[in-house]
Amino acid sequence: MRKDIFILVALLLSGNVYSQKTSCSKDYSVNFAIQAGISTGFMSSGTIDGMKYDGIYGLKMDFPFQKKWSIGAEINYTQLRTENKHDIQTLIIPSLAEHPYKLIFKDQALIKINLHALSVPFYVKYKFNAQRTAVFLGGYFSVNIKRKISLPTTIIGGTTSWEPEGETQNPSLTFLPDMPEADKWDAGLTLGIEQQIVKQLFIMLRVSGSCKDILKQADFYPKKLFPFQANLTLSYNLLKLGKR
Repeated sequence: MRKDIFILVALLLSGNVYSQKTSCSKDYSVNFAIQAGISTGFMSSGTIDGMKYDGIYGLKMDFPFQKKWSIGAEINYTQLRTENKHDIQTLIIPSLAEHPYKLIFKDQALIKINLHALSVPFYVKYKFNAQRTAVFLGGYFSVNIKRKISLPTTIIGGTTSWEPEGETQNPSLTFLPDMPEADKWDAGLTLGIEQQIVKQLFIMLRVSGSCKDILKQADFYPKKLFPFQANLTLSYNLLKLGKR
């Protein structure tokens, strides 16, 4: 009787250990997928006047360390185009005089921003619903390849006045200030959800927010710009290495 009980307990324990090992084991070492979709975004500063939609293309990788947990990484080419109305209030203009001339410029201008970037998101992913659904949280780093910021020649309206050495005049505004440049790199947080459609095809919604001011500051523009972006992509699994 004791022998039978011992055998039964041993079988139960071995079954429990096997089930835990199976639930924690990973099915592959790394998965590669290609992805493409649409992207849009805006800048945190100013009034949003226009949001554009552009393509996003890249490679996605998945490195599982348990059956439900994995590390995800991507390499994407993306574009961000926004139009924002900004208040510009003071512009300091240096001159050859001993005291610089100051142009008091109170106005609202439409600033257009166009960024082309190589972005590298990385995150921790948790899979559920028989591994058909996943949520993830992490960060990203991007290099801005093209950085165009422009101020159209049409000023929306405002007041100007010269103040050379305390005297006030009202000349016509015949020039525009040089726009500051966007920085060469950006970094921030990213989160999202992924859903399997068919065996090898997945759809992903991701939202990213910058933790870094991408604008190189200028005297006339003291505000900071933090990009926010949303991506909707389809991915197709190409190759799984170390598959069991």
